[in-house]
Amino acid sequence: MYDWILFDIDGVMLSEERYFDASALAVYELLASPQYLRLTFTGMPGFGVRPDDETVSEIRARVFHEDEFLRFIKGRGVNANWDMVYLQFVAVLAAVADSLPAEARMAWLPQELPVPSAGSAAMTDASARRTALVEALRQFVAAAPTMAEGVFRNYTRLFEHCRGKDDLFSVCRRVLEPILGDAAQAVWDLGKDVFQEWYLGDVYGGPAWHGQPAGKAGYLEQERPVVPPDEFRDLLDDVLSRGMRIGIATGRPRLETEVPLRSFDWLSRFDRNRVTTASEVLEAQALRPGQPLSKPHPFSYLRSYLGESDLEAVLDTPLPLPEPEGRRVLIVGDSVADALAARAMGCHFAAVLTGLDGADARRSFASLGCNYVLNNVLELKQVLAAGVK
Repeated sequence: MYDWILFDIDGVMLSEERYFDASALAVYELLASPQYLRLTFTGMPGFGVRPDDETVSEIRARVFHEDEFLRFIKGRGVNANWDMVYLQFVAVLAAVADSLPAEARMAWLPQELPVPSAGSAAMTDASARRTALVEALRQFVAAAPTMAEGVFRNYTRLFEHCRGKDDLFSVCRRVLEPILGDAAQAVWDLGKDVFQEWYLGDVYGGPAWHGQPAGKAGYLEQERPVVPPDEFRDLLDDVLSRGMRIGIATGRPRLETEVPLRSFDWLSRFDRNRVTTASEVLEAQALRPGQPLSKPHPFSYLRSYLGESDLEAVLDTPLPLPEPEGRRVLIVGDSVADALAARAMGCHFAAVLTGLDGADARRSFASLGCNYVLNNVLELKQVLAAGVK
């Protein structure tokens, strides 16, 4: 029997659909809106901050190539929506660069973004830097023609030889360097901010990075559970009644974790120190610059297992865990990134088929040697009743 069960959220507890919608809208806004690159695309709807569901579906189908892009990067261990926005934006930008007239490419020099002065306010600095970044990108693509639909499939060419997240990000840096110099992180930050506007909306997000409300409704209060909320609540109570302890490791920031989980009355079952979010991951990455700590890195699962508020102590913990300790911990997730994190931590892994690929993911999880492949998280009850064979 296990002593610990650590859960992912998206694809396990909550549907990923709203996150994917917000990701696609963020990419399209960066490319097409008057505030950003102002590109035009054949057959695409006009940009607006309050699209109806039909328009959202159309944009997502085109921007993410009928979700094939999502499957492509998830198969390479990328599971964070901020990374999804960055990778597809850069892939499209690379295609746009290839479409520019030769004289425009030859005349372009990498832009030096302004370095904030020591005495200026932090928010003003961030806003000025983003404004300069957007202006540089806008000038670079100014001569671009109307882009055909195939531009959204450029990821298959650009990332063709990439096997994992490090490879993908290395390619992005190579694309961005001739355009912006050493500004890959600034582009990632911009994509993150625009995604947050779409997902949180004005109520939870407040003014956008440029100081004005974005006018977006947000999806935070429109989350959809993967399984009936009361049945998952019963599962958590059953696990706790057996004397086991539970935790969460998610790519969501803290607010986006707590609001929906509280609404379904799940959050109260978890100790706060056993819930690790993207907020803690970003804090830890500030301690170790240049070391990506989002999944498939096991940091978030390890921090929830340890319940440790000292992030340096988590980072210094040797992995994998000793074999007798690791096999007492079960990680429950829906993605390759979760499975790789469990392997690196030395823990058992239960895959659930409620993620993007549904039942089609069964073969992939079997090839990874997962301990269990479950139709949904509620089947965990059967695993616990049977014990470990």
